[in-house]
Order: sequence, then structure tokens, then C-alpha cells
Amino acid sequence: MESLTARYSRICGETDFVISVRGSQCSCPANLIAIKHLRLTQQLSIVVLIFTALIKNTCENFCCDEESPMTVLIRLLDFSSQTQTRNIFFYQATFRFTRYLTTAALIFSVPVIGEAQAQEHVATVRHEQKSAVTPLSLGAFGKDPTLDRFRNPPASSRPYVWWHWMNGNVTAEGARLDLEWMKAAGIGGVQLFEGNLVTPQLVDKRLIWMSPEWRQALQQSATTAKQLGLDFAIATSPGWSSTGAPFVEPAAAMKKLVWTETQVVGGKRLTSRLPLPSSVAGPFQDIDGGTEIAPFYRDALVLAIPELTDNQPVAAVLTSSAGGVDLSLLNDGKFGPAMSLPFDPAHPEAWILSDYGTPVTMRSATLGLPGSRGFGAPPPPDAIVEASDDGKTFRTVATMPSGTSQARSVAFAPVKARFFRLGLTTSPIQPAGGPPGVVPLSLGPPPSPTFSVSEWVLRPSGRINHAEDKAGFAAAPNYYAIATDPESGSRAPKAGQVIDITRYMSADGILDWSPPQGRWTVLRLGYSLTGHQNGPAPKEAAGLEVDKLDASAVRRYATTYLDRYSAAVGDGQLLNGLVSDSIEAGAQNWTQDIISDFKRLRGYDPTPWLPTLTGRIIDSAEKSDAFLWDYRQTISDLLAKNHYGTLASIAKERGLTYYAEALEDHRPQLGDDLAMRAPADVPMGAMWMIPAGEKPRATYVADLQGAASVAHVYGKPLVAAESFTAFGAPWGFAPRDLKATADNEFALGVNRIMVHTSPHQPFVDCKPGMSLAPLLGQYFSRNETWAPMARGWTDYLARSSYLLQAGRPAAEIAYFPGEEAPITGLYGDVPVAVPAGFGFDFVGADALRNSVSVASDGSIITTGGARYAMIVLGGSSARMTLGTLQRLRNLARAGAVIVGPAPIASPSLADDPAAFRAIVNDLWGARRGPLSGRVFIDVQTALKAIGLERDWQISAAEDRGVAVLKRQLHEGALWFFANRSGHRLKTDVSLRLTGFEPEIWSADTGEVRAASYHIENGRTFIPLDLAQDEAVFIVLRQRSIKTSRTIATLRTEILTPLDGMWRQSFPTQGEMAAWDRPAPLGSWADAGKPTRFFSGTAHYTRNLVIKRNWRLKGRRFVLDLGDVREVAEVRVNGRTMGIAWKPPFTVDVTNALRTGQNRVEVAVANLWVNRLIGDAQPGASKVTTTNGPSYTANATIRPSGLLGPVVLKALDAP
Repeated sequence: MESLTARYSRICGETDFVISVRGSQCSCPANLIAIKHLRLTQQLSIVVLIFTALIKNTCENFCCDEESPMTVLIRLLDFSSQTQTRNIFFYQATFRFTRYLTTAALIFSVPVIGEAQAQEHVATVRHEQKSAVTPLSLGAFGKDPTLDRFRNPPASSRPYVWWHWMNGNVTAEGARLDLEWMKAAGIGGVQLFEGNLVTPQLVDKRLIWMSPEWRQALQQSATTAKQLGLDFAIATSPGWSSTGAPFVEPAAAMKKLVWTETQVVGGKRLTSRLPLPSSVAGPFQDIDGGTEIAPFYRDALVLAIPELTDNQPVAAVLTSSAGGVDLSLLNDGKFGPAMSLPFDPAHPEAWILSDYGTPVTMRSATLGLPGSRGFGAPPPPDAIVEASDDGKTFRTVATMPSGTSQARSVAFAPVKARFFRLGLTTSPIQPAGGPPGVVPLSLGPPPSPTFSVSEWVLRPSGRINHAEDKAGFAAAPNYYAIATDPESGSRAPKAGQVIDITRYMSADGILDWSPPQGRWTVLRLGYSLTGHQNGPAPKEAAGLEVDKLDASAVRRYATTYLDRYSAAVGDGQLLNGLVSDSIEAGAQNWTQDIISDFKRLRGYDPTPWLPTLTGRIIDSAEKSDAFLWDYRQTISDLLAKNHYGTLASIAKERGLTYYAEALEDHRPQLGDDLAMRAPADVPMGAMWMIPAGEKPRATYVADLQGAASVAHVYGKPLVAAESFTAFGAPWGFAPRDLKATADNEFALGVNRIMVHTSPHQPFVDCKPGMSLAPLLGQYFSRNETWAPMARGWTDYLARSSYLLQAGRPAAEIAYFPGEEAPITGLYGDVPVAVPAGFGFDFVGADALRNSVSVASDGSIITTGGARYAMIVLGGSSARMTLGTLQRLRNLARAGAVIVGPAPIASPSLADDPAAFRAIVNDLWGARRGPLSGRVFIDVQTALKAIGLERDWQISAAEDRGVAVLKRQLHEGALWFFANRSGHRLKTDVSLRLTGFEPEIWSADTGEVRAASYHIENGRTFIPLDLAQDEAVFIVLRQRSIKTSRTIATLRTEILTPLDGMWRQSFPTQGEMAAWDRPAPLGSWADAGKPTRFFSGTAHYTRNLVIKRNWRLKGRRFVLDLGDVREVAEVRVNGRTMGIAWKPPFTVDVTNALRTGQNRVEVAVANLWVNRLIGDAQPGASKVTTTNGPSYTANATIRPSGLLGPVVLKALDAP
């Protein structure tokens, strides 16, 4: 017989509602009385059934949520009598009661509704509740649950950590200790990554990925996490990019286009074997990617192209800065074998000179530069093409800037000259190193002072400019900036002249075909592998990356991968999530079904245009570029849907929350970073650690704005961020250093912090222990010196996240970035131009077409519940597709405000230019008719026209000195204000909302205080006084008819300084014996002190006499520690009073003080830096254990300890 608990879970589809047997202790009311028919928001009627049931000893108690059904019913009746503005709170109470009702009906078999109807009802109510605004309002009977949860945030608001298991250095005991510390430190969940950054073996026996021992450790960790209440998620592959593993077969791996060319003469039958394209795994043609992968090749098409011009290279004599050059090597169509051009390391320059004997006309060039790219590789050279008539004086023809592509083609206006020269330059080779005081990072032997050149071809015919980037072998920052010169395609063959002769080639490559008269080039097109592997991962866990454009391949991969993890943990409920880190899998420009996918997505046959992928111009330069834009869009669309969409679908099928980052930093590869994250349950971005006094990098700002925008547009409540990633300061960060990064994230919309990183510590006592890599990461682990005091820091993150998860987004501007580049590419170096005082969300092309409509008042609303006043056309929207333009016209006709200059053209070959021009004229032309008041050129004019004032405003000089985010509450709103001006900020803030009493909520202390204000000209003015780097929330949630209020500033009285001697206690460490004696305050690291190289926690104690006339009652007492390096915990009379982790280092000690003698204890932790420097001293007694070098002996010692001055202050009303 089915248990009642099982029946409830099956009907309601949830297990988080605990049903427990309490026997005779059952707290259910014996009788539920009264029948009430309630109507909510004119949409939902809920009949509260009345039944009487005497609950016996054997009943299952279904009243174990926060409140009993009777209390909920009372609240329902209470709220139903209140105004409509309370409906949302009433609605949530109703939802809670219906859960009880459904449970009761099922338990007691009351035939209320059928099972199917019950499931549908529960799903409907849950959906409505999920999409509703989370309230911040006072509870019934005077309670304030919001304030309670703010001060003690729930697990859903707490930061998560990325937990890195490095190269098999794993122990079950260490994992258990890690997780227990995380829970105690205030962490809400862990996300597990397998990593390997040349990580040495430190444990006696490595736990190999998927070995029985590894599986047991995983199972124990997942079980422990569940017991502790920690969410437990895994990455989408070993390593962190992206979806690959040893079980991926070559046919299912990432693919690239390869080809060979054969010149033939028509007019007679041709029977010959076409050259086989390269089967080498690598980035382009026959360039080897450096991985040991068996050859793989499959044919795709054979095309014939008429040669209307002489496309053969012209013979020349080549010389170079290194002497003679073998022309056959550089002009053989092979990009793998290369010649070496040595250069002086101090002056890294080289050249190749082509002497044609007589003047020749050239229009394009191709250069092959094989070699490693990315982290640890030398920078690729910049190239320049020059021409000369005499071989002495040269003029610039074209530049070929460095990039990720290992082949570069450039097209230029016709140039006639006898001499052409290729110049190569790069930055001087520097010795391996890092920041001052840090041991140089070893990346292998230094790069050889040579350039590797595999191909150098000048052509008299035109080619597609930057053909390799446009074909998807790499990614260009801005494709519109590298358009092909129209002159280059002046004699190109038409698309209709390209012949598909695939059927004439046999399986063994024999072509049997009779070409028409003339000269023809036969292209044999196929595909091989990019060779990219998942990583950085342990060697046993590394394999081919799956084909990101093939949904069936991704599904097979994810199914196999998750099946293995599920089998390892042994309980499907132990895994809660799946995480895609930023994609670093490299370029891919082919998949088996790409031609049919292209037809479906773009609406025309790509076949005659495919020669453009090899650099050839078809029809015209403009049309070739337009086709290649369509081709890149197809790759981006397939990546978003077939990779990210498939992962999201599988995660949903398995009950996993799917987190997804996108491109993170500029434009490492093709992809729409909004569309990539749209399928995720939790869109993510990344922000690296912001050094003191600096601003965040624009690319990370854009990345987080993109993640938040996706969440807002599509109605996803959470926005997560990979946070505090760092390089060059191992174990060098305290919470005070990290706060500015967190505050910037919060101001960009993040409401779930993912701490990067918490490396697994396999040992109990070896400290500081394992890191992600010797210089990579901010290591947040139980081995950190301040780990026992981390709760103060995590409480700040959790309280801030809790408030930012409330309500809904409140941006006024829907910012359309165009259809060409990702957000991190468009805004990787410059910010979005939106006036201060307004919020915006990026709304991409897909959302604009499918998720946006217009309300009756002209507001733009999305399916996710976001609402905007206008659509601003920015980014790359100077060009847009016809479909997008049509959508904008329809939105304008419906009443939407459109802001931006008229687009000049469509980038797509599929669009009709005449139809495009007609719509542009409708929207921006002189005779716009009824649309004249809905379309504007600039934002300020539009804002003035619709009468929309700034949402927030401070003095103009400080506008850019604050970071602000607004959330709309059901009643009122809240604003997050972070001072990033570099100085104290004392000003009035003006808000575009009235009718509420403002409060200041401080996430660092949990304090909430009423704020002074006055209302003037329809705005609320609030005095704001923020210390440097301080952040607060301004919350308007309680209605008021008052127009002003003045809150007296507390008077501060310094009662007594606590200077002089403190008893200081240090444990033994290395050459320093235990130290316990009175001493004045000051840095441990001062020269000559025995504590100079100490790292850890020291204890300070002293007595404090409270005089009777200091009036303990009715006053607040604060212990101000002055300066602390880095974190302190204060105890008074044996009671822990709080943790001080940032300026001002103050702790409220009111509740512990007593008249007369008081004992004050302060525990202070510094950083590991000083001890690591101490261990580097000649002859030092080594204390630390790490997985790599860190600091040098002459590195700068960090100030440490309780620096003071320490004073006791009293705060009371004036």
C-alpha cells in the first residue's frame, strides 16, 4: 500500500515539505472549523474545505511547516479584509494553506478532486507563486519575518563555493572536514570541479576519477553535504571547460571544416583522385593541435567553381631577415610544416621580402603562423604587408594584427609594386615571472626567439578580408570593422555558377565528371576534429570535447556523464545541480547536419556560398560577407540551443538546477552570451578580484550585466557570479580586500555569490595546503588563517543576497545590443552609455522577437515579468536583420518607445534590402505619421518626452562614484548603494518614490535604522553618509502620509581609551617560541620582533573598568578596535560579541558589559603571507606546506595584528 508521504510527494511533486510521525505529540488541531470561500486577485478561487478529524497516535502530522493550518487560516482571514496592496502576501499565505489542504485531502482520502486535477492545481499555484513578487513587509501580529531573515539569512541566500579536487589529491577525511567547516562558516552549497594545473601528487595514493576509491569519496561527500544541508552540484565535465570526457568518440567530437583545391580544365571528361583534406586534429587545416588523437576525416561536399581571373601565385625570389627562403614551403597550401625566422629577443622583428622582378598588382595575402595560443604561450606576432618600387622605401599596404587564428588572410585595394615585404613583430621576451615578491611561475622552457611561418602567399586576385575569422576558425572582436573591400570581388563568380558535384565523387575520392569549358577549381570539402579536450583535468579524466552544435551528441554525452555520477553517489537525491563554467573549448565551425540546420534557421541553401569558408569571394564582397554573417549566426544559434539548451533540458529531467556562464572575457569564440545563458535556471557571469583603488574590468561588468539581464528578461530569480578569482597573490586576501568586488557584483544584479575558490584540503594539519595553482585563486578553505572567523564575511554576503533576491528587477531601459557581437565583446573595454540614475537590462534579439510585448500604457513587458519604459538601440544595432526591424515596427505601432538612430542595413544575405529601407522610412522617415511620438534618436530626448525622471540622484560630481541597484517590492522599493568614490561620501540622495518611510539596512551588522527624509517636488530626499567603500540598502517598505521626518544623530562619547599594555599570546611557530606577555599594540611584522613572520591567530586580553556614572542602561556601547590586520573576534566577559572584518573595526558590546571589572579578549588573525615569506628565508624552519612556490625571501611583509587605537565608545540620543 502506498504510504501517505509518498502519495503527497507524487501529487505535489516535492519533497521539501517534511512530513513526520509524532504520534501522541501531534500538534495538529483536533478540529478544523468553518468554511470560507476566498477570492484572490479576481483570478483564483480557493474553497477551504472543512472536515473534522481526530488525529490518532498513528497519524502523519502534516502541520510541521512554519505555522499550523489554523494560524495560516487566521492570517488568510486577516489579510482578506485588508486592501488590495496586501494581496501578494495574502496569496502566499493562501498557497501555504492549500499545501496543507492538499495533504489533508490525500491523507484522509477526502474526495475533493481527482489526482490529475490535484497535480494540475498544485503546479498552477506553484507557478503563480514562483513568478510573484517576494514581499518585504511586516508580518501578522507585529512580527517582522523579513527582518529576522535579514539578520539570519536562509541557506538559499548564503554564498556557495567552487570546491576544486586537484589531480586526485583527495581524502575522504579531508573532504568531510572541508564540508563541515563550510557549513559552520555560513556556506549554502558546494559545486565540485575536478582540476589539474600541473598539480603535484601530495597524497600517498591519488584517487583517480571514477575509480572505486574516488566514487566512494564522492558518495561520502555528497551524503555529508546533504546531512549538513549544503546544496551539492557538479561541473559539466572534469576540468572547467566544457563538456568532454574520455568516453567521447571522435565522431561525436568538435569539428572543423577542411578542404583541398584542384585546378582542372573543362571540355573533356575528368577521372582522377581528389587530394584528401587533412585528417589532423587541430585548429586549422593541417596544423596539429598538439594532442595525441588518431586521424579522423569525413567528406561533406565537392564543389566546382569557375575561375574567371588568374588566381595563381606569381613567381618571386624570396629572402628574409634570416637569409634565403624555400618558396615551395611557403606556397604549398600546407599550414602545418613551418620555417623558422630567428630574431633578437631584445628586438623581436623579422621579415620576408618578395622580389617579382617587375611590378605586379596584388590584392590579397595569406599568412600561416602555427603555434600555441593562450595561457602560457608566447604572444603571436603582429604582421604588416608593405610595398616598394625600389626595395628601399616601403609603404604600408595592410596590417594583419595578432589574434587567436593561426592563419590570417587580408584583402586590400590593388597595389602595384615590384617588392612586397612581410614584417613580423612582437613584444620582447620577458623572463618568467609574476608580481613583485612572488616566485616566478614556471611555464616550461622559455619560448624560442623565432617566428614560425608556414605559409606566405600574395595573390593578384581578391579574397575575403580576415577570412579565417569570418569562417569561424577564430573570432574577431568586431566583424563590421573588417568588411571586405568591394573592389576585391569585382570579378568573382556568381553563386549560380557554383556547381555541386558531390555525386560524381566515389567513396574512395575518385572524381568522374565532365566539367564545362573553361578553368575550374574543384573544392573537396570535409571535416576533421579540432582536437580540443576538456580541461584542465587529471589525465585520466581528459578526453575529446563533445560536438557543441549537435544536440544528439550533447545529449548522449550528458546522459553518460550524469549516469556515471549518479551511480557513484548511489542516490539520485544527493546531486542538486549542474554547472557550466565559461566556455573555453575553442572554435568549432562544422557539424554533420550544419547544411540542413542552416537551411532551417536562415531560410536558404548555403551550398553555393560554402566556398567563402575557404576565403573565396562568391558573387560580391558584400554578399560573401553577408553569407558569412549568416553562417556565424547559425553556429551561435546551434551553440545556444543544442549545447546549452540540451544541458538545461537534461538537468531539468533529472531535477538538477542548471547554472551557466558564457564567454566571460571579451570574445574568445563565437557565441551569443545572452542566448547561451537563457536556458539556464541560474544565469552566471564572473568577476575577478578588483585590486585596491581600481575599477572592475569592463568585460566583467558586461558579463555580469548580461547574466542579470537574462535572469530579469526571462523571469529567473537568481543571478550568480564566479567571484573573487585572482592571480598573483597566493593566500593574500582578507575579507576587507574582497568586499569591493562583492559590492560591485551586487550593484550589477548578482544575488548568489560563488566563491572562487575553495580547494579541497586532503590533509588535516598541512597548512595552508592545496591551492588551485601556485598563483591562481583566492583560497577560501578551512586552512585559511581567518577561517574560524569567516562567518562575519559570509553573513555580509548572505544578508546582501537575501535583500537582492526580494522583489523584482526595476530597470527602466531595455537595451538592445544588436545582433553581431556578444555583450562581453561589445563592452569588453567600454561601458554602456546609459544616463546615470537609470537602470537597464540587455534585451537580445531572441527575447525581442519572442519574449517582449507592449502593455496598454506603452510599457515594454517580458514573459519573465520585467517592465521597461523604452527600448534603446545600442551596441552593433547600426545593422540589424529584417526580422528584428519588423519586430521593432510592430512594437512601436503597439505603443512602445524606440530610441536610437536608424539602422543602415541588414547584415544578412537572407533579407530584402527594399523591404528593409521601407520599414526604416516608416520608423525614422520624415513622414512617420502616428509613430512620430514613439521613435527618438537619443535617450535624453526620449526621457524628456515621456516625462521620466531619474530614479535616483546625488550631486552630479558623485554620480559615477556610487554603484546602485534597485529592486521593486510589492509595496515600495529598495536600493543598494555602494560608495566606490575612494573617499567618504556625504550627500543627499533623491529617489523617484514617495509615500514611504525610508530605512537604512546595513548588511555588515544586520542593523536596521530609520532614516531622516523630506519629500519635495514628488521625490524623497534622504541624507546619506557613507564611509569609503561602505555599502548600505535604502529600503522604502512602510507606507506613510508624512512629508518629512528627522532622526537625531546619535551622540558619540569616547569613554576610555584602551591603550597601553595588552597581554598578547602567540603559539609556537617555526623558529618562534610560544610568546605570552604584556606588550603595546602594534604590527607583529615590525622589524626586530620575534612575531615578524608569524601567521595565524594571536590573542589579546586586558581588563576594563566600567564606572557607575557611565549609565549602562539605555545606551549602546561600542568597542572600536582602530585598525586590524586582518580579522578580529571580540569576547567580553566570556561572551562572543562579534567579528570585525572591515573598517570601521567596531563591535557592539552593550549586552556583555557590567559595572566594575570586565575582561576583554580579542583574537586577531592575519594572512599566511608573512609565514610563507619567513619560510623562504635562508635557514628558516619551514612551517608551511603548499603545492607550489609562493613568495620570495625579499617580499614585502604585511602589517599584522591589532594596530589600534582601541577605544570604548557610548552612543546615545543627544
